[in-house]
Amino acid sequence: MTNQSRIDANRFNSMSSTGPRTDGGKAASSRNATRHGLSTGVLFIEGENPEDYELLLNDLLAEHQAATATETALVLRMAQQLWLTQRATRLLQQAVERNTTEDNAKQVALMLRYQTASDRAFYKALDELRKLQKEKRSSKIGFVSKSGSGADCERSVPAPIGFVSQPDSRNAAPRNASCPCGSGLKYKRCCLGKPLAA
Repeated sequence: MTNQSRIDANRFNSMSSTGPRTDGGKAASSRNATRHGLSTGVLFIEGENPEDYELLLNDLLAEHQAATATETALVLRMAQQLWLTQRATRLLQQAVERNTTEDNAKQVALMLRYQTASDRAFYKALDELRKLQKEKRSSKIGFVSKSGSGADCERSVPAPIGFVSQPDSRNAAPRNASCPCGSGLKYKRCCLGKPLAA
């Protein structure tokens, strides 16, 4: 049974072991359990050079010519995911090489899953960036999509002389409506299917 002296000694010992107190010590101890950093969002792990990442980011910014804050954020996300893909590929290679000497199938499957997830996130950000830049280019040249008013252009082309086209069921007046020629008759009794007078 625990007596009071043990409780007091335990409290005294716990006061002297409070863990790291400096910012550097806290930063170092926060990564004690980090093995690969692929699930924690850690951008750099031991053995990786931050200058290589900066070079990758600058290449992507130059290639995609990010002009707005949103485009820059998408390029930044692409750089991070590509960096994590490269890390996962490197760790996957190491796991495959170790798999010849020990059963490392779970580690290989885990690295393959992280590699696939990072690839997917990279291409999703790339797709969003391309859509955003395409919309920006389209608005600069005044392009109107077919789903907008541009779809009406085909209907504004006049029909050849002597020809009456059948009404378009999507936008024409119902067959029992008054004829647009002004005769006062129903459209189906008046001008439907009749050739125009020359």
